[in-house]
Amino acid sequence: MKLFIVTLLFALAGMAHADWQFSQPVEAGSVNKKTLFHHLESSNRKGLAESGGRVALVWEDNRDGAPRCWLAVREQGENSFSPPQAISKGECYEPVVEGMAKGHFALAWEED
Repeated sequence: MKLFIVTLLFALAGMAHADWQFSQPVEAGSVNKKTLFHHLESSNRKGLAESGGRVALVWEDNRDGAPRCWLAVREQGENSFSPPQAISKGECYEPVVEGMAKGHFALAWEED
């Protein structure tokens, strides 16, 4: 019985993911620096949001020698993200983004 249940669960999981399609990766702020540390994992926080067809991505990295928070936006119908914009002046950690109405976003982060 246990084997039947496990097999059924795997079959259902396979059907649920059958429609997924993966395209080529989309760059968002590439930097040619071997010591760059991208900090994307945010426990229970959102680093990616959509609103009105626009997609916003926020992250933290050390491209300037200290942790800073960055924002890149992909406009509706575009194939790439905008160049990254710094959203903090000082050291920044744990940025989050939330989609609002009509293509607007709310951002929050911990600074200094």
